[in-house]
Amino acid sequence: MMHHTLTALTSLLLAQWEDGWVDSNGAASVDHASSSTAALSDTGAAPSGLLADALRERLDFLCHPETLKELLLNIHIVWAGIFIALGLFSVIHGWRWRKVTVVALAAIAGMWGASQVAGGAQGAQIMAAAVAVITGIVAWPFMRYAAALFGGLAGAFAGANIWTAIGQAPEQHYVGALIGFVFVCMLALTAFRSVIIALTTVVGATMLVMGSLAALLTIDMWRDGLLETINDTPLLVPILTGAVIVVGAVMQYGGGLKGLNTMADRAHAPIGKKPVEAKAH
Repeated sequence: MMHHTLTALTSLLLAQWEDGWVDSNGAASVDHASSSTAALSDTGAAPSGLLADALRERLDFLCHPETLKELLLNIHIVWAGIFIALGLFSVIHGWRWRKVTVVALAAIAGMWGASQVAGGAQGAQIMAAAVAVITGIVAWPFMRYAAALFGGLAGAFAGANIWTAIGQAPEQHYVGALIGFVFVCMLALTAFRSVIIALTTVVGATMLVMGSLAALLTIDMWRDGLLETINDTPLLVPILTGAVIVVGAVMQYGGGLKGLNTMADRAHAPIGKKPVEAKAH
């Protein structure tokens, strides 16, 4: 499932980049001869840009229905499906795939940063791809520091939304973001696994909840009611996201469903002793 999802994601990114490759006269420099590529390119705005705009506006956008609704309505159903798949995978298997996750985040961050610097300059896509490869490779041997950085950013995002959700002044949400960033960065020095789990559950839960809501909003009979619910209950999305984070953290700490079942089997055994396993007949 992960292989097919990443393949689809790569195809979508390439298709969207091809749409932006134009020559100095404004004519498209890439021939969309393939009908499949043309179909993939019709997926609306890239979610990375939508998320970046929302985060620039405010880090606690999960607690602000107007910003959140605008973001969700602009996510194409294809991207919503990818969000759901990647989010679910990250929430459940984040620790097991920690190296891939951190390297992928570093590559995406490098690609986004290079595209912002290059703008619409000629060869911007090639430069962005090159920077993505460089940042991904650099993050590999410096896994602890890269995890601390991305974990800190995830902590800042969570801290800003928690700050607003608990009734503090929304205009001061950056205080919660700073607390979350510093706390998680310091935690990375002594509890690497906890930081990885925090990073993957926060990112995964956000993607999973947003992808699910965006997919539901494509159903006409549910759209108006769901938008009204989001507008009338500002804490709905933060609570859903928090619930997914807790479930994901428990599953990762416990070693998945198998690990949780093993822990449950040990509940009746005396402390310090393993339960006696029944012999197969």
